[in-house]
Amino acid sequence: MKYRKSIILAIAASSLWLSACNNKVLQDSKETDEKNSHRLEKIENKISKEDQEEKELYKEMEKPVEEVVDSIEKDKVTVIDSKIVEKPKYDDPNEFANKLAKVLFSFSTGKMTASEYYSFLDVHASSFFKDQYLPNKEEGILYFENIQGLLTTNNPALKDDYTVTEVKIEQSKIEGYFYRRMMTSEGKPLYYITTIVKEQDGWKFQDDSPAPPFDEQGGIH
Repeated sequence: MKYRKSIILAIAASSLWLSACNNKVLQDSKETDEKNSHRLEKIENKISKEDQEEKELYKEMEKPVEEVVDSIEKDKVTVIDSKIVEKPKYDDPNEFANKLAKVLFSFSTGKMTASEYYSFLDVHASSFFKDQYLPNKEEGILYFENIQGLLTTNNPALKDDYTVTEVKIEQSKIEGYFYRRMMTSEGKPLYYITTIVKEQDGWKFQDDSPAPPFDEQGGIH
């Protein structure tokens, strides 16, 4: 009898333990399901957010170029008087900017020959530029003839006028840049940014590239 009671008590205790275990398993399972559900919800929210961001990115990419350009913060610059000063070398960056702007305009419109452009850059281009593009006179002139042909063929007709901005000098004090604005015969502005560098014998031409519009401030200097 005592043995039977022990078995009954053991079964009862086991049942209670199993019941407690089952309750714990159910509770843990419930908590796990809740955690998984919460985790899944977070993942879905993240995917949804990333999907929305991706859609917005593609939407931005579909905007017209003009609209994208308008959204870019414009560089604030001052327009300078385009008076040309002829010098064998230029220590004043704005004087050089005026001369260089005239040369670039004349070359791009075909008013200056490739040979004349080569002669100017042979004196007023940076050492880096000459190493890259002017290996010798014959090859240099041929290179500029090809460039000029592309410019005069592909670019729209330009008005005989242009705007030059004041040179902005970088922290290094040996590099600066300015903007040029030319107008097509239809009145559409074309913008370029020109980089110059300071060498031992004055300011030199380094690079010229298309640029976004600038924000003109102040009067003409």
